Amino acid sequence: QAERDSLAEILAARPVWLAAGAAPSEVEMVVEAHRQAMRRSHRLLLVLVPDKPSNGPSLAETLEADGWVIGLRSRDDEPEPEIEIFVADLPEELGLWYRLAPVALMGGTLTAYGRARNPFEAAALGSAVLFGPHMGQWREGYERLRDAGAARAVSDGESLVRAVEYLLAPDKVAEMAAAAWEMTTSGA
Repeated sequence: QAERDSLAEILAARPVWLAAGAAPSEVEMVVEAHRQAMRRSHRLLLVLVPDKPSNGPSLAETLEADGWVIGLRSRDDEPEPEIEIFVADLPEELGLWYRLAPVALMGGTLTAYGRARNPFEAAALGSAVLFGPHMGQWREGYERLRDAGAARAVSDGESLVRAVEYLLAPDKVAEMAAAAWEMTTSGA
């Protein structure tokens, strides 16, 4: 809780979205969606959690070489205001980021080359859920969340940009997060 409170203070009222467990094949699409969404919200922060924490340093290096201002959790960086993409590469912290980011793209669902994540881990911690067409063993859960208004399907980079931009509106993301919370707690 103390770490969550400290990070929330650093983030203040900054808009944040999360790519949770992004597979290497998804990173380019996620980063391009972030680039386009930043045109609408210049303070927008992407918290990028790689599917394997060991990929964090090389991912941060690649993104820095592409001109992004990067923070890397494993080198004790904080998501300061100038950071554009924060690579959260410490294991066991995903729940912390779900609690801080009102929107979570579930990694492994955009391309067929990742392992889809359980959508209820984000929904139960207050994130509106975005997911791609590759839902794996979690198809029923994603569909239930979508039908309840707690999740939104995206099919490609363009629809991902539209979904992120739509959910930058606090009232829209709050509706989805409330629906996610209601669904997960009613089924507990």
